[in-house]
Amino acid sequence: ALALVEGVTVRREANRALAGSAGRGRHLEELGVVAGPHAWIVSLARRPRLTGTGAGPKSRMLQNYLKHMEEAVPAPLPRPEPSLDARRDAPRAHAAGVRAMFDRIAPRYDLLNRLLSGGLDQRWRKRAVGELERAPRGARLDLCAGTLDFAAMLADEFPSERVVAVDLAEEMMRAGRAKAPRVETVVADATALPFEDGAFAAATCGFGVRNVASLEAFARESARVLAPGGVLVVLEAFRPERPLPAFLH
Repeated sequence: ALALVEGVTVRREANRALAGSAGRGRHLEELGVVAGPHAWIVSLARRPRLTGTGAGPKSRMLQNYLKHMEEAVPAPLPRPEPSLDARRDAPRAHAAGVRAMFDRIAPRYDLLNRLLSGGLDQRWRKRAVGELERAPRGARLDLCAGTLDFAAMLADEFPSERVVAVDLAEEMMRAGRAKAPRVETVVADATALPFEDGAFAAATCGFGVRNVASLEAFARESARVLAPGGVLVVLEAFRPERPLPAFLH
């Protein structure tokens, strides 16, 4: 039987050893142990002092075991801020939360995208790329690039142009690398781009604006890195308003 304590798996057998050492003049509570519904659970809130009378081999084993378990407890993962106001107040914390979230779901992101859009997301991307025909010649930039679906289409549609993909989550771009082997990837925030003014003739952003810390900073940076006459195409999903799509949604 296994018990889960703050993300750490604890084996019942180790807790039995603890109970044996506690029987020699120590209460379980003094050792930081509480009785769970299915097993003895090691409490990581307190470290027992196992010295003096009764600190035999089992107690030393427990001490080493608890030390290992304390070191193994992971720090809480940062989370994205759902509110735009909260994002503005803590943009770095929000960015860290977005990065952690997408790094975590990178292996299954493409499947989720297909399911959530009913398989329409690729068709939407193709229409969006078509809007770039009006842009001047020059490098293409894909913002919030994710697993490089957009970047791959840009590379195919504009084979003679440089294509750069930017995303906060490196694992996302790594997961999609096979789709776009010639695309340059840059780990960066879309609200603070590491490029010179006017470096790109066109830019895209697919399903990423919803996650930026500041819409104003995103728009400002996009405009800054675009050359005169450059085109920015943003693809985003919204709650449908027509009756049938709204019902299906």
